[in-house]
Amino acid sequence: MKLRTKASLFLSLLLPLVLMGQAVYSSSFWKKRCWRRSTCVRRNWSGSRRTGRLDTLIQDGQDDLSGISRRFPPAALRPGHSPQLEEHLRSAFIDNAMFDSGFFILDREGRGLADYPVSENFRGRA
Repeated sequence: MKLRTKASLFLSLLLPLVLMGQAVYSSSFWKKRCWRRSTCVRRNWSGSRRTGRLDTLIQDGQDDLSGISRRFPPAALRPGHSPQLEEHLRSAFIDNAMFDSGFFILDREGRGLADYPVSENFRGRA
């Protein structure tokens, strides 16, 4: 066999091997890239769903607080009306399960007027 024939046979065998190696490499590259992309898309979708739920939760809380403040008797803020104020906070606490840690009301200086559930050393403290 001539050298020219051997060289062309060698090249004709080498070319498919190089192409197969390239195909294997690009296949794994694209598989990783598509997996990463789909993971990012799923993460973004999941994050937007959570954000939507959180936004709904915050909006519901704001709506509940607006309702509580509309029913609030302003006369209860006068000195000496703390039992009426506590009763309003107690009923708001019972009616609104979302606010499970309770309610409190501060005066203009930031001192505690009333809270429910009642805690020690809250009144008159800033």
